[in-house]
Amino acid sequence: MNSRHPLSMLTLLTVAAWLLAAPACRARRQARTGPATVEAARSAPNRPAGTTRAARPAMRRVHVLVSGKVQRVGFRLFTPRRAVRLKLTGWVKNLRDGRVEAVVEGPAGKVEELLAAIRQGPPQARVDELKVAEEPFRGEFTTFEVRF
Repeated sequence: MNSRHPLSMLTLLTVAAWLLAAPACRARRQARTGPATVEAARSAPNRPAGTTRAARPAMRRVHVLVSGKVQRVGFRLFTPRRAVRLKLTGWVKNLRDGRVEAVVEGPAGKVEELLAAIRQGPPQARVDELKVAEEPFRGEFTTFEVRF
């Protein structure tokens, strides 16, 4: 080893220690949870108590139309900020007729939280009507975007 790079030796020692400890960690994990293979998990229809996986939350997709004073008041910026905070995906855009349209996907509870926030809107907005149409969940979005 070159003495000009003292971190290289430290890195090498850290990796060596990790490699030596990995089999012991794997053995402890296997003793705690059973075989760590996908096939073993698939072939075990009845899991022992305490080893069940948490149920995935119900996913939901809604198509939203918002009417009222919702343009030129920051509604298109308000919606994605809330959606990102709630880890939802989809899009929002202004329509020519003065409404705002959005499609939102994510866990049902989080979607409901966003709908409650949209009903209030940003401080300068006035929401007169909120039309929410349920759609089949598709999981097609990776982010929440503003469309033009």
